[in-house]
Amino acid sequence: MRIFFPVFIFIFFLVSSCGNNQQIPPEEVIASTTSKLWEIESEYAETNEEVLIGSGDDETIRFFSNGIFSIETSEELLNGTWSYDDSNKTLVLDFEGEAYSVTCKVESMDPDEITLVAGDGSKVVLYSQ
Repeated sequence: MRIFFPVFIFIFFLVSSCGNNQQIPPEEVIASTTSKLWEIESEYAETNEEVLIGSGDDETIRFFSNGIFSIETSEELLNGTWSYDDSNKTLVLDFEGEAYSVTCKVESMDPDEITLVAGDGSKVVLYSQ
């Protein structure tokens, strides 16, 4: 009986800790529970040779959990709606007042960094602030 109790406690904690490994939904990684600000850190040419063609020192994008986004650069402010398709791993940005949208493949995503690949092969890396 004395051995049973410590073994029971060990199994209880093991099962409890395994249940805490819940994955964050992609939409929550992108926009958190209300909004999340990302710095547009680097942009790469379509050759994907990791050649920096731009730096996002003054460019940010904020995703809101209600499906709205806002991109701010030193020259302009762009707004629109966003959606994420988990089955295709794509992020779609529909720009307000514009006749176009941008669809990017999500190459990698974690709470601190997202790598997006455009249709022409160019990459953009976003870093959480």
